[in-house]
Amino acid sequence: MLKLNQNHLDDMERQHKGILEQIMRFENAELPPCLHCGSEDTADVQVGIIGRTIYISAATSKFSLIPNGPRPGRYRCNSCKKYFGEESEADRQISGFTLRPRDASLQAYKDFINKIIAQMGGKDALSLSDDEWENKWRTFWGKTEEKKL
Repeated sequence: MLKLNQNHLDDMERQHKGILEQIMRFENAELPPCLHCGSEDTADVQVGIIGRTIYISAATSKFSLIPNGPRPGRYRCNSCKKYFGEESEADRQISGFTLRPRDASLQAYKDFINKIIAQMGGKDALSLSDDEWENKWRTFWGKTEEKKL
């Protein structure tokens, strides 16, 4: 269900061209009912908190946002708050809208960050030392004590 009025949606569109189309794609999606409680009020779970995804989450109840992966389920029930639906291998390989690295490797993380910078209009890749990249990668994935992948 849409959670914002048309004025707010128009403001979002001015700031993020094409966002209304994305919002409506989620809004019109036919999602499965909750496997736990049977509620029809469910949402597609997406990964990656950036301005655009925060706006989409604010606009429709059919979009549930978590900060980083892996997703606890493909869908989330807005009634009982439980996740359900397993992610397929194909789902894990898709980048793009979920805006997450294709895997947990350090190189995928570097590519992911630099792609975001480029999409936001940045001209240069982020210049960090190897140690800085690794520290940020470990923080992102919560890998504080593991070796590099």
